Amino acid sequence: EPNFFDGVRTTGEMSQIIVAVDNGRIVGTGCRSVKNLYVNGMQEPVGYLSGLRLADSVQNGTVLARGYSYFRHLHSDNKTPAYLTTIIHGNEHARQMLTSKRAGLPSYIPMGTYLTHVIPVQTRLGRNSSARELKIDSGAQVSKDEVVTFLNQEGSRRQFFPVSKMNGNGKGMLDSIGMQNLLVARQDRQIMGVMAIWN
Repeated sequence: EPNFFDGVRTTGEMSQIIVAVDNGRIVGTGCRSVKNLYVNGMQEPVGYLSGLRLADSVQNGTVLARGYSYFRHLHSDNKTPAYLTTIIHGNEHARQMLTSKRAGLPSYIPMGTYLTHVIPVQTRLGRNSSARELKIDSGAQVSKDEVVTFLNQEGSRRQFFPVSKMNGNGKGMLDSIGMQNLLVARQDRQIMGVMAIWN
């Protein structure tokens, strides 16, 4: 939301959407994307399987297995050695279905929990806050090259962090987000942190 295709652009430099159709009606979708991520501190092309949706009428049929069989066919391009998938906590039906290894489904290995943090917005900094020494600027006021260098330096220490690119080819993470949607914290002109909010 609000645009499926805009959302897909953030999942990888290359994305392929597959669609299952029954009697002229879409009954299933899935997406295969590949992007460069940091794996053990090194840049690696990693696949991401996402956007899996099945209509109730095909939940117990062969559509899922046929979809993964088609993903296996697409995988023959050798663009990535492995894939990630995220499953929302509490969606036991999806977890059991995807990890069942039935009908040729791939083997899933748990890699950990991905947490989304909610940050309360403060209008004033506390008196003793070290953050008072930081200068907060809009990303539009900061060099994109500096932000990219900072993100790659910090990101290389985190597993599966996306690699940021210098070129503005419209496919990089910063290009998708937009520099104007960044806030950059600096101390003595050195970047200390970056955050973004966008629709």
